[in-house]
Amino acid sequence: MEKYRNTSLSIEERTADLLSRMTLEEKIMQTDQYSIIGDYTKRNADGRVEEFCWEEFEKALKGRSVGSVQFRSASSRLANQLQRYAVEKTRLGIPFLFSEEALHGLLDGHATCFPQQIGLAGTFEPQLGRQMGQAIGAEARASGVHETWNPVMDLSWDPRYGRVEEAFGEDTYLSGEFAREIVKGMQGEDLKRQDTVAAEPKHYCGYGTPVGGLNCAPAAMGRHDVFAWALPVFEQAFAEGGAWNAMCSYTAIDGQPVASDHELLTEVLRGQYGMPGFVRSDMTAVARLKGSFFTAKDNREAIRQGLEAGVDLQLYDFTHEEWMESIRSLVESGEMPAEVVDRACGRVLKLKFALGLFENPYVDESLQEETVHCPAHQDIALHIARKSICLLKNERRILPLSDSCRTIAVVGPGADEAALGDYTTNTEKSHVVTVLEGIRQLAGEDRTVLYEKGCSYLGET
Repeated sequence: MEKYRNTSLSIEERTADLLSRMTLEEKIMQTDQYSIIGDYTKRNADGRVEEFCWEEFEKALKGRSVGSVQFRSASSRLANQLQRYAVEKTRLGIPFLFSEEALHGLLDGHATCFPQQIGLAGTFEPQLGRQMGQAIGAEARASGVHETWNPVMDLSWDPRYGRVEEAFGEDTYLSGEFAREIVKGMQGEDLKRQDTVAAEPKHYCGYGTPVGGLNCAPAAMGRHDVFAWALPVFEQAFAEGGAWNAMCSYTAIDGQPVASDHELLTEVLRGQYGMPGFVRSDMTAVARLKGSFFTAKDNREAIRQGLEAGVDLQLYDFTHEEWMESIRSLVESGEMPAEVVDRACGRVLKLKFALGLFENPYVDESLQEETVHCPAHQDIALHIARKSICLLKNERRILPLSDSCRTIAVVGPGADEAALGDYTTNTEKSHVVTVLEGIRQLAGEDRTVLYEKGCSYLGET
């Protein structure tokens, strides 16, 4: 039996043995991200996978395994079918790592949708973050997902920023407390369990307070502010929470892009915080080294800068072909040491060993129906939502409404639509209750409920 299949050996020994058996091409494939979202699938009107295009998939992979596969709105049955391909039809049987967004619930229309992180932070009860993390981990793993891209740990110091809802707010201490607890909830005590996933906090780092409040703009924080205020949140998640991976932000701090910042990606993240896994580039983080920050003369140079700084796996920055050929030529020409590829590939493999995917690559298909959107998780979501509500003013004690109130006016553009926030998709209609619907249900037939939209968000009709 090959040493990498020997469970009595350490993860480090198994990883080293597997690396010694891999070709350069196989190693590069482990640093690449594939997807079933727009590729290889046909979906119904609700966004659910109806059919998988196996011929296209096999033509693209050519009997090779890859590092990570984004797995959205699909069944655990399909996850097992895909995993069977990796385990049985590739030369070394390296399993896929299925990954997906799960900011406030797995990004799947059937999954439980929890309040956004800004609402969770409004409870001021970090233990609720652990409960939410446990529920997200259980639902994700039951759906076939092994690793999720959350929580978001950016400090939001600019209210103009359109993604403030994703973070815990502006306070370092509060953000760190919730970050640690969510990670602990998701990862549990053992990543090999069928109800845990590996966490990939984002966006490391200096993100969330961009110049002018504009998404993708450079950080408005200087390097001193990032180290003093933003990094301690990530320290909580990695040093205390034990988070496995990190997603590299596509910002720049004082002109230095994070994607090529060796101090942040290697010295701090690995050296000080002890992160054991890999760094995934947020989409375009490495490509922007050429296109936005001009530290690289071409894409090939951008890839070299990212990998040498500490990026291990790309997120659709480049085509699979360009990623492969660029890295291959960099190594074969001697412009980049082969050890850089070994290091990046080894970090991806390390997580796969830690998850137990070489021994138990498949998910129990009965868990998805039992776990996803189960009553217990709905109760947690409701409890967090109730705790997150903050009543700023209650003039004349109008709330709660008395029995003598026979007519209720509901006004506002958000009353008759479910404002679930970003990172939700094609949510099952039966899972959603708007504010207007909820008030009508509680009011009963003997009260009159009037509704007026009143205005729009952005001037649309």
